[in-house]
Amino acid sequence: MALLVGLVVFLAAGGGAYALARDYRGDQMTQDCGRSHGCIPGLKVDTLVGALQDRGHMCEDKSSSWHCDMVIGRVYFDLWLQTSGDYVYSISVRLQRMDDKALAGTGLSYLSWFGALPFRDDPVLTKEIEGWIAQQIENNKDTKATIGDYEYVLQRPEAESVEFTIQEK
Repeated sequence: MALLVGLVVFLAAGGGAYALARDYRGDQMTQDCGRSHGCIPGLKVDTLVGALQDRGHMCEDKSSSWHCDMVIGRVYFDLWLQTSGDYVYSISVRLQRMDDKALAGTGLSYLSWFGALPFRDDPVLTKEIEGWIAQQIENNKDTKATIGDYEYVLQRPEAESVEFTIQEK
């Protein structure tokens, strides 16, 4: 059963704000996973951690969270997954270049992959999220967006680093 849910995305690019609307199944926004958290539907922590480990991340279980990291060339990838039961309710990613160069395409692809996870069944919205992330990185400033039940926060403490968080609003 399709349920029309209004999605409002506030983009901090050039002071503009944009509104988007999409049809979603009711179960696509969040799923109850205890401890008063809304988890990303169908995103099991074991599946995500396994995929990250398959791609070279070293991951460690920290009770109700997972920490994963890896280094590729001169880029450090640092990731925290907040979990409840078998599911993920918050994702925090930090990318840091270990030289003075700006982040490039690999960092954008990495952030976009995480940004798409809550809406991975909607290819149009995932492309829009990817475009939003790219624009914010290019603008080199801190920003927030509310997309459905999630708050996306992108911070740029320095040109060679970015911090990105997705959590239930």
